[in-house]
Amino acid sequence: MRRSDKIAFAVLGIGVCAVLGGITLIGRFTAPPDTLADLCPADVTGTPGPLDLEADPAPYEGPGPHPVLLEPNPTGVPAAWRSGDESSIQLVACTYSRSTDQYVRTCEYTGGNERRLMRTEYTVRVFEARTSEAVGQFRVGDTGECPYSILERYAPGYEPSVPGTVGSSADYEALTEALRPYVEQPAVPH
Repeated sequence: MRRSDKIAFAVLGIGVCAVLGGITLIGRFTAPPDTLADLCPADVTGTPGPLDLEADPAPYEGPGPHPVLLEPNPTGVPAAWRSGDESSIQLVACTYSRSTDQYVRTCEYTGGNERRLMRTEYTVRVFEARTSEAVGQFRVGDTGECPYSILERYAPGYEPSVPGTVGSSADYEALTEALRPYVEQPAVPH
């Protein structure tokens, strides 16, 4: 191989590395940062992945109250427990639903649509926002009330487990009471 060919390959290699490195850097600077909601695993048995947040959340320590983010319904907890500033949130409570085969009643909707209301159970996993470590877990039931409205088409992966059925929302009063010790009492070292 001639010396000029070796130089050309070296320059080409350096150019390729520079282009790929530049694309990687641009991707890191333009990708949106994660949010605390991203801490919730996709399913109830999952493990939270690492997050790339803009600011570190506050540590879960000392006396309460400990601000909490409830996913997927942030307004499902008392306003005094919430914060608009992610860096002050200490806990993330991830809610997972599971439809049962227990029939409750028939829900009637406009246009003659009917759906069978099935009992729904909710598991809530509580994580420390800063470390993604599990702090606790509990279960609550549903309200037993028909949903206000129904969807005629569902996004892939969000279809009801049994066609023609619906589930109630979580009993947020029971959820608040079960979450209260994590939020209002002194943090338990873990």
